[in-house]
Amino acid sequence: MQPGIKPATILRHAYGIYPPLAMLAGMQLDLFTPLKDGPMTAAALAKALSLRTDKLRPLLYALVHAELLTLVEGHRFANTPEADVYLVRDREAYLGSAHELYSDLWGAALTAGLSIRANRPQVKHDFTEMSEEKLGAFFRGLHSGALATGRYLTTAYNFAPLRNLLDVGGGSGGVCIAACQNCRDLRGTIIELPKVAPIALAMVREAKLANRVEVLAADIVERAPDRQFDVAVLRNLIQVLGPDAACRALRNVG
Repeated sequence: MQPGIKPATILRHAYGIYPPLAMLAGMQLDLFTPLKDGPMTAAALAKALSLRTDKLRPLLYALVHAELLTLVEGHRFANTPEADVYLVRDREAYLGSAHELYSDLWGAALTAGLSIRANRPQVKHDFTEMSEEKLGAFFRGLHSGALATGRYLTTAYNFAPLRNLLDVGGGSGGVCIAACQNCRDLRGTIIELPKVAPIALAMVREAKLANRVEVLAADIVERAPDRQFDVAVLRNLIQVLGPDAACRALRNVG
C-alpha cells in the first residue's frame, strides 16, 4: 500500500455492491410481502416463504444493513416504511417486479469492459430477435416504473382537457394504463413493435382497460400514426435509437 494513500474509494465501490444485491434477492423471493402485517422472526418468515431458516437469516441481516428491513425486539424483522410502500406485492406503488429488469441490466453492465475490448456489445437487446420469455421478463421489469410515470404525469400536468394519449414505444403500456386509470375521460393508444405489442395488450386486458386503450403493432421509426392525438409520451425510447432513427421517430410523432 502506498504510504499516505488508502484504497478507500476502491473498497467503497467493491463492497458497495452487496446492499443492491441483497435488495435484488429480497425482491426475487418476495420476502417483503409477508411482512406487511407486522414483524416476523426469521423462522416464521422462512416458513411463510417455504425456505430454510438458516439460508434466509443472513439475507435478512444484509437487508437490515441495506436499510430495507429493521430489527425489532424479539429478534424479529420488519419492513422499513419505504420497503412497505414499494416492495409489498399488490401495493399501488409496487416496484418489486423490477427485479427481472435489474438482473438483466446489471448482468449486462458486468460485460462493459469486455464489450469495449471486443469493440462490440457482449450483451445486446434486440427486441426483434429476443425470445418471448426474455421479452416478457424485460417488460414486466419495466412495468412498475412505467405505471409510476403515468401516475406522475397525470398529477404533474393538467390532463383534464386531453382526450387521446399516444404512448410511443410503450412497452408494457404502463404509462398509458396508469394515465387512463387516473383520468376517466382519457383514451389511450400504445404503439409498439409487432413482437412487443402482445405484451402490452396482455397488460391492458389485465388492467381491464381494453375498452379505452388500443394497442397498435407498428414501427414509429418507419411511419407516422394514421390519426391525431392530444398528447404523446415517449418514455425510454429516444435514448435506445441511433441519431437518424431518433429523428425519424420524432418527425413521425410530430
